[in-house]
Amino acid sequence: MMVARSDYYPQLVQALPALTARKAGGHIDLLSPNRGEISEIIRRPAELASLQFESGESRLDDALRDAAVGQPDALPLLQHTLHALYERRTEQGTLTWDAYRSIGGLEGAIAHHAEQVFSTLPVEAQDSLYAVLTKLVVHTPDSEAVTARRVRRDTLTDAANILVDAFVTGRLFVGTLHDGRPHFGVV
Repeated sequence: MMVARSDYYPQLVQALPALTARKAGGHIDLLSPNRGEISEIIRRPAELASLQFESGESRLDDALRDAAVGQPDALPLLQHTLHALYERRTEQGTLTWDAYRSIGGLEGAIAHHAEQVFSTLPVEAQDSLYAVLTKLVVHTPDSEAVTARRVRRDTLTDAANILVDAFVTGRLFVGTLHDGRPHFGVV
């Protein structure tokens, strides 16, 4: 059994061409959730936690669903956005439009959080962002695919490690051990 993310699948087939012949009948694509499934992903956990979504110009949960439908990265965006809304819930357990707007909506929530984390860093650490992202992000020239790789922490400067530590603590990067060495990557 083998599992591969769809954004890495072309590279996998290129590296292992015999894989295409072996997958006949055993290949299953796990598709992105549809509109109804996204609604359940949003509403069921909130219901189980006795939370409500505010109604205003429309219901907040409907707006979240509509923003997420059709986005390939909807699940991590939803996870982050719903967590941020939970942290800003009212005393009565309502997830509000004001909180949603304050975090930048579905697409802006992670960027807003990243900017908050970044702004707390010393200038030297902020200046290392380009070097960190250059090591982390992979753009394949013959396609439009952009992927991320794990990066060894010992290849970074002290300032870059300060930035990475802050982003790991802020749940924007994840720290791992690979071959006994500390690495980091995108969540």
